[in-house]
Amino acid sequence: TTFTSITDSVNLTFTGTGNRILGDFSNATIASRVMFQTSTTNGNTIIYSLPNGTSTTSGFVASNTTDANNASTSQLLALSTEASVRSGITGTGTYLPMTFHTSASERMRIDTSGNVGIGTTSPTYQVDVQGTAENNFGATRFTAGTGSSSLILRKSRGATVGTNTIVQNNDGLGAIRSEEHT
Repeated sequence: TTFTSITDSVNLTFTGTGNRILGDFSNATIASRVMFQTSTTNGNTIIYSLPNGTSTTSGFVASNTTDANNASTSQLLALSTEASVRSGITGTGTYLPMTFHTSASERMRIDTSGNVGIGTTSPTYQVDVQGTAENNFGATRFTAGTGSSSLILRKSRGATVGTNTIVQNNDGLGAIRSEEHT
């Protein structure tokens, strides 16, 4: 059914599987978009997703392919115990890293093994922070050693870990040891 104008409140009910709402609001600036806008003048537009019956999960899922049965997905979910942002799959889809961007540049990444990178697109540690900070010092590696936890800070001018590096270890006995490597 094609609607040209709906002036009264209406409920849309779809039966069967694989139904879609299709629309194209293309113009000279934006192409291939489906848009929603409130009819309230100067009103905010908020899109809601509500569970049905006794279900406690609702969300939005974006797919990277037209085959929704075999896709990589990004998911924004509201569950009974948490709000969740997820990288997921359906069927034979591939898990993708989660990236966070500002000013059209990647600023943080969580790779598919769970490593978090800030200032790097290839984190090699559980938390891998690269960059500079005030006075040319930056936290560049946070690692969890075997049987202990370590915090490694490296002066950004140093070429390798071990040059201008401060290592602070907790050896499990409650003692904290600091070492300065030059």
